[in-house]
Amino acid sequence: MNKQIMPQMRILVTDFCDSKCIYCRPTGEGNLQCSTEHFLALEVAKEVAKIYQINGGTEIKISGGDPVYWDNLIEYVNYLKKELKFKKVEVITRSTKILTIIDELINVGLDVLNFSFDTTDKEKYTRITGKRDFERFVDTIEACTSKIYCKINMVIMQDINADDWRDMIAFCEKVGIRQLKLLDYIDDLSGKLNEVDSQSKYYLPFDNICMELRNLYGPEKIIYQGGLGHPMNCFSNPNGLDIICKNSKNGAWYCEECTCCPNYPCHDALMAVRVTPANSFQLCLLNENKHWYFNELTIEEKFLEILSIYQSAFFVGEL
Repeated sequence: MNKQIMPQMRILVTDFCDSKCIYCRPTGEGNLQCSTEHFLALEVAKEVAKIYQINGGTEIKISGGDPVYWDNLIEYVNYLKKELKFKKVEVITRSTKILTIIDELINVGLDVLNFSFDTTDKEKYTRITGKRDFERFVDTIEACTSKIYCKINMVIMQDINADDWRDMIAFCEKVGIRQLKLLDYIDDLSGKLNEVDSQSKYYLPFDNICMELRNLYGPEKIIYQGGLGHPMNCFSNPNGLDIICKNSKNGAWYCEECTCCPNYPCHDALMAVRVTPANSFQLCLLNENKHWYFNELTIEEKFLEILSIYQSAFFVGEL
């Protein structure tokens, strides 16, 4: 496998989440058409990781839903680090429950904790997430930053939190966050906003944000996720914080199958292989048909089929 285009691996261990974020579908990152709670079987998660590692993968992100509600999380991280020797294992969460297990996760080797946190304003936080635990969540972030390398993902939405990124930078510097990723709003993923709202009006171009960051911190470097995904602008400030702007309109990687999709060119494209709790490999967030379903006997066969698609990936510039 060409290491240069090795896809990122995201294991979606559950579709359950106790947040109701306005930019996320009910099942979280996976586009599952279901209303019940699904949890990925531990043995399936282990087998997928093993096959990925054999084929050259060195990093895994554990997502959902929210993975803190998966009972096997600690055992799985231990397996990834101690048995498969993954270079980096990252958990993505928005739950205060992480504080009850963070020490155990660190003990078994967790490398990175990634918080979804979109505003430092209490009222906006409740509007975005549907939750009223703002103070407790902030305390959770602060407690974890003293224990492990922590990152924050922040979705920027026009007319909701468009100007909050400056306060978020100050917050990150205050509590010791090492990386802040600013994500543009992908309107295709929502489905949870009020029907009278136009989803597209929440998209905010990052040109002005990048210009201001450039004026503050100097020229950026361009980075990719796993050699694929969108080109991202990475600014480093003097206080040791990396600020990354993921602007979906900067272009992305696609495959031949993408060109037949009605969404092409889209905001997602080829970035990661996602393993869903419905036992499928998912290439795309925006197309319900882009699932490769497997059972325990066909995991490797389906995975190698996915990798062959990435081998032929091509880049399309600014959308």
